[in-house]
Amino acid sequence: MAEKNIDIKGYDITAFLCHQAVEKLLKCIYVLQMGEIPRSHHIDELAEDLNLEGNIIDLIKDLTYDYTFSRYPDVISYRSI
Repeated sequence: MAEKNIDIKGYDITAFLCHQAVEKLLKCIYVLQMGEIPRSHHIDELAEDLNLEGNIIDLIKDLTYDYTFSRYPDVISYRSI
């Protein structure tokens, strides 16, 4: 569905769907490694907790920014902070 939304320029929906997919994947890995279910929707924090490689964390941070802006367009950009 994310790819189909890219085709119709539904970038906000694409960011949302990608965030959901990555969140579920990271939570699965977290459960396998840590033996417990994380209580967070912050995929950047989950990635850091899992000690993922730096380039993957950077991509996840980019997705987090896009997701946040798609859900809350009036939020102040935290990239500049």
